[in-house]
Amino acid sequence: YSFTIDNTENPAKDFGEVTLSKTTKTISGTVVYSDGSGVENAEVNGWSMDGSGFAHDRTNENGEFSLDAAAGDWEVMVNQPWSGSADWQYSGKPQIVRFDGSVTLGTLTTSSGTVTATTASSANHNLSTGDAFTISGSSPASYNGTFEVASTTGTDTFTFVMDSSPNDATTAGKLISKQSKTLTFTVTTAGSKVIGKFVDTDGALIDSSKRWGVSIEVWSPRGFGNFAQIEEDGTFEVKVSEGMYDVGFWVDPYHFPTKSSPGRKQIFIGADQTIDLSEDADTNPFASKLITLADGTKALTFGSKDSTIYGTVLDGDGAAMANVDVFAWGGGGWASTTTDADGAYTLNVSAGRWEVVAEPGHNAAFSHQPPKRTRVEDDQNKELNFSFAEASNTVTGSVRDSNYTVISSLFGWVYVREDNADDDGNDNTFNVVTDGPLSNGEYSLRLPDGDYKIGIWIAPESGYSMKAEIDAVDGGGDLKNSANSTGRD
Repeated sequence: YSFTIDNTENPAKDFGEVTLSKTTKTISGTVVYSDGSGVENAEVNGWSMDGSGFAHDRTNENGEFSLDAAAGDWEVMVNQPWSGSADWQYSGKPQIVRFDGSVTLGTLTTSSGTVTATTASSANHNLSTGDAFTISGSSPASYNGTFEVASTTGTDTFTFVMDSSPNDATTAGKLISKQSKTLTFTVTTAGSKVIGKFVDTDGALIDSSKRWGVSIEVWSPRGFGNFAQIEEDGTFEVKVSEGMYDVGFWVDPYHFPTKSSPGRKQIFIGADQTIDLSEDADTNPFASKLITLADGTKALTFGSKDSTIYGTVLDGDGAAMANVDVFAWGGGGWASTTTDADGAYTLNVSAGRWEVVAEPGHNAAFSHQPPKRTRVEDDQNKELNFSFAEASNTVTGSVRDSNYTVISSLFGWVYVREDNADDDGNDNTFNVVTDGPLSNGEYSLRLPDGDYKIGIWIAPESGYSMKAEIDAVDGGGDLKNSANSTGRD
């Protein structure tokens, strides 16, 4: 559904009455240890791969979960609970499931309570005997409701039983099948530990209302690992499996705007080994960051943010862009803020290398930009400005195989980059302007004026590879003047 809001003083859109329908798709399953016992309180998340839906559940004492979904492709992943300190980790890939959409029916005829249904245009109903399904939009209305398949007499024909025998349908309506998928996630027991103590810069325990603003992050280069938050006494414990990890600290910039992480270090931890980051030893990569407490023991504490990164965010006409999120990340941790009415922002940071990005919003009518990199010294104020061109052009297309058939099951991301080729066709740049997910093999992206190439990122295990990038405009050249470039396959 698309709509336009004009440039009035108080723009608004009245959507009127919004009707919600019950879900007909379910993703259920279990999260288990290697011995088959259930994992309790695991976070299970499902994302519709076209961006239209999200589902979440937490496993019960038996490791069971259930997600309500909808038609289309869904990516499902399991994560440790947000409270941290889980004794397990999941190092597998997300699992992908697909659900059928609605099917338009062609005819509904009844004889002695048995209804014979056919799909329009000989479409496949994807039903089996005993499957539950729903019909809506049919006339007479007595055909609308939930039923069970009695038999299938072809891919486009099936029967079901009703308590009545209405006249043949003048409008057959739509068929929505009830579907369920079952998944199992097997996790690895985390027998090794990273422990320590973290306090405020004056040696005092962090206030209970703010200690959730610090977490200890232990992640492998492949993105697997665990994290934990600080306990009331300042101690922490992160459980992981044997392996190489990057150890860092997430510090919430809202609660601690002038403080930063004490750094990030790499460690190797053996099976059933415990590494104490509060130990004053040469083997502790954080030994130089320790402070001595009143009782003579050691503890970790914050770094300081004595520098700033500041600037403005403007549109292509030089007008201020308010309420734009600005993020920065680097060796000193993470910082974030929002532009004011003048498009201005200020981030408190520590000395070091930083990447800064301004994000106008995924669906905003402005082109996105890659992060800007900068280095900040102690007590330095560094200026970084952003200017966003209006993304008034639209490119749509699909991904097809060698037979020119749309690959509706392919999971991937379509990217658009600047075409900076010279007169000889050489282009040593790779400046990505925007990207977006495939949905049933199709994509739609908004772009500012310019000359672009389009490609796709897909996993090597997909069984496909990109043949070649394509031009955003048929025959090449600039995309401009609010163009709609369609059929870019």
